[in-house]
Amino acid sequence: MHYFHTSDKLASHEEDCSKINKCKVLLPDEKNNKLTFTNYSKKEWVPFVIYGDFECVLKPVTESRAYSVHEAFSCGLYLKCNFDDDLSEYRCYRKVNDNDMSPSEWFAQNLQDIADKVLLFFDNPKPMRFTSVEKVKFEKAKICHICKRGFTKKDNKVRDHSHVTGEYRGAAHSKCNINYRDVRFVPVIFHNLSGYDSHLFIREIATGFHGRVWVLPQTKERYISFVKFMEDKRLSFRFIDSFKFMASSLDKLASYLKQQPTLRKVFCKDYVMHK
Repeated sequence: MHYFHTSDKLASHEEDCSKINKCKVLLPDEKNNKLTFTNYSKKEWVPFVIYGDFECVLKPVTESRAYSVHEAFSCGLYLKCNFDDDLSEYRCYRKVNDNDMSPSEWFAQNLQDIADKVLLFFDNPKPMRFTSVEKVKFEKAKICHICKRGFTKKDNKVRDHSHVTGEYRGAAHSKCNINYRDVRFVPVIFHNLSGYDSHLFIREIATGFHGRVWVLPQTKERYISFVKFMEDKRLSFRFIDSFKFMASSLDKLASYLKQQPTLRKVFCKDYVMHK
């Protein structure tokens, strides 16, 4: 559902939308009129997440009606690891000379580097750490920690653990444990992604390295979200706009933070001089 300011744009959208989108809404019937939650793996925290931002300068132009164009000159990203903070890191780049690579190209290259590091954890699962205390809890468990339903004679009770950390998570049904897979994507979060930042780097993300791109469009120029799949399909980057669920400026959102350890660690000298 989207509105258009002119009838011409609406007609153009309807023509393309009917060719691209093949959607069918299935309404519930009298027998199947209940909606239940079954994607239990969505309850787990993702192992890695990326927060990114671009900065631009206004470059004057005279060949068109526009007064200036936005040209990216710097980019920063923060890789946050959920299970080991030593693996978290901040990376930044600033274009100095005209012959230097663009920030969008630097961003695409770093995504490939991060993908190689993340795949090391996914492709080398760790064995389960199972203590004597956890063994007693497993034997006494009567409810599956995944679906929150009780065990029966027909259900096999198994031990569920994280393949990334090796941590024992609890007793589970055999079927629940099989479907409770570790996520194979890395969220990449930008503030106002669909309205601004995506236009700066989506071309490099789509063509900079192999792998298809899946787009959830709002219009031809605005995307609610998009996903970059790696060539081997073992990992993907899911780009999310944080402004969609936190509709405030970054300055206001940052004012709510009581501690800023990464900011002081990376920009310690600048912070002291400014203070």
